[in-house]
This record gives sequence, structure tokens and C-alpha cells, in this order.
Amino acid sequence: MEKTLSISQLIATITSQIINSYTDGSLKNVHFIGIQTNGVPIAKRMSKAIADLTSINCPVGTLSTTLFRDDLTTKKNMVALNQTSIPFSISGTDIILVDDIIDTGRTIRAALGALQEYGRTRTISCATLIDKANREMPISCPFTGIKFDHPYSSHIKVKLTEIHGEDTVLLES
Repeated sequence: MEKTLSISQLIATITSQIINSYTDGSLKNVHFIGIQTNGVPIAKRMSKAIADLTSINCPVGTLSTTLFRDDLTTKKNMVALNQTSIPFSISGTDIILVDDIIDTGRTIRAALGALQEYGRTRTISCATLIDKANREMPISCPFTGIKFDHPYSSHIKVKLTEIHGEDTVLLES
């Protein structure tokens, strides 16, 4: 059985959650960091959606977690090094780390390690299109498009127009 999800719907859900969480005016302090590779265009889309709805521009940076992963030695193929570009100071900001899927929590753990190199934030949270709820690390993701707690979510493929030429989230059982 296959099921397709709408990426634009998932982003709208997450954007609404973020706006509703920062009702005290602190949305102006939110900066997005997209985790390479799929997290980057998602972060950019979320920032644009927030600007369209609130006229608040949330800056977007990109982060490579490759050198901070704890599973590099277990990978059979070489992992490509992606570029990190954070064109703003993160000190005192509310950072939202963005990725397409959160599963074990290892990528977010690596992102936290990488982010330490750039300063001390006020807060760090994460946003993801899909939460597979299969944690190996004590990490939560408060901004989620959809959450799965069962084996149905074991095979998920996310394709984004900016990278793959099309927007699809394919769930395969």
C-alpha cells in the first residue's frame, strides 16, 4: 500500500504551529537552520510562509552535520560533505532546526553539536515534515507535519522540487 502526502500541507501545518507558539512577539527572534540536504528548502519555504502570513522575516541558514555524526565509521559509502552557511549571529536567537524526517534523533544530535561552533542561542527546537517517533536519543520535535508511531512509516521517501524536480512524500508499507 502506498500513500502520498502533500508537502505544502505539511509545511502549512508546521508554520501554523510555529506562529501559535510565538504569540508573545518573539517570532521576530526566530531563525531557521535547514539541515543539509532536504532541510534547507523546507526551512526556506517555512520562512516564506511565515513572512506571507505575518510580515515577519525569519532568516535562514544551512547546516552540514556530516562531521558531527556518530555513525560515520559505520557507513558503507562515503558521506558527502555539504556546506554550512549561517549568515547571521545565532547568539541570543531562537533557532529552529529543520529537516525532512526525524527518526532516531541522531541527525538532530549532530546538528546540536555543529551549532555549538557558531555561538550560544537563546533556545533551540526542531521542525520536521515527518516524525517517525523511533528515537534512540532523548530528542523531541515540537513542530511536526505528521507523526507516525507504527511500522507503516518504515519506508518514507521525501522529494523536493528544489533538489529532485518534484514534491512528493511517499509512504510505503
